[in-house]
Amino acid sequence: MSELRFAILTTILLVLAYTVALTVTSLERVLAYVGSTGSTAISFILPGLFYYKISDPDSIHHQRLAKEDDDALSPAASDDDDDDVADNDDPEGILGASVSSIRSGTSGTGTRNKAPKSPWRWRTKWRWDMEHINPVHLRRAALGLAIYGLCVMLVCLAMNMVGTYAH
Repeated sequence: MSELRFAILTTILLVLAYTVALTVTSLERVLAYVGSTGSTAISFILPGLFYYKISDPDSIHHQRLAKEDDDALSPAASDDDDDDVADNDDPEGILGASVSSIRSGTSGTGTRNKAPKSPWRWRTKWRWDMEHINPVHLRRAALGLAIYGLCVMLVCLAMNMVGTYAH
């Protein structure tokens, strides 16, 4: 952004803020309008629009994210992590028990542990990742979320205007 454009935008914002500060008699009304626009924009509109823009396969943003994912999965990046595990002389691990003994509930010698079952023991959990859902449906849902947020914002603004004229 050029310095001239920055100066013009800053001046406009300051003049508008000063005008609002001089003309508003109730802080409650200002907070109502800011809340109805800001909270719905942050909660609904912007996340939906951001995902919609990033998930477009032709978008430069999507291509950059896909390239970063490819770089993270490359064998050169994962070789450094494997060396640390391979050099470990402790087959039982940091806590003194191997992963297989933790899963089976036995100690390293093969005897059964008498400790009660802990919520921290290893479990297999099924979870839905975003890769199981069709990207077209996700993009439509993101756009729907943004449209829903816009409707909520309009309803909140209308309620604030009705409340302003009722007093």
